[in-house]
Amino acid sequence: MNNVINAFPGGVVSPDQVAAVNDLDACLLMAITSAKDVGVPQGFIVALLHGHAAQETQIMIDRA
Repeated sequence: MNNVINAFPGGVVSPDQVAAVNDLDACLLMAITSAKDVGVPQGFIVALLHGHAAQETQIMIDRA
């Protein structure tokens, strides 16, 4: 049993949340690697990720 608590500015992160973020990271890495392997330009990959980040930021702002 681990008694270490991961604390971040947003609060305490549960082990389930850490696992979900790790899974998300692994899936993103796999998708990016796959896209690069078939020749998708890196700039397009970055633009796509930036667009999703901007959309999620706007959703958070709208909820505030």
